[in-house]
Amino acid sequence: MNYDELKEYAAASLKFDWMSLLDFVVAAQDGLNDDVDPAEVLRIAGANAARLVRDGLIVPGDTKAGFHPWPTSREESAARIEAEAGEAAVSGAELYPGDIAWFASPDQTAP
Repeated sequence: MNYDELKEYAAASLKFDWMSLLDFVVAAQDGLNDDVDPAEVLRIAGANAARLVRDGLIVPGDTKAGFHPWPTSREESAARIEAEAGEAAVSGAELYPGDIAWFASPDQTAP
């Protein structure tokens, strides 16, 4: 999936609900061979989500009593996503929806 397709995928998904990193894992698998290392898919997913965060197209946050954006800059948030996805890839951790972050569109986070 190229970057324009990724942006369209995220925009379409966010019309219905928040996204998790697992949504980006699914997107990263699109077009890859079945024999690609799952750790590499997770790293790609983290990098893709981080790029959308850096570009201001999605906002990472937590969901306790609603969506709460992280209080960090785009760059700090993107670096955190990449780092945590990388750590999960190395450790082989199983991810669940909401692990690392939830993602919303910028208009879903406006006061």
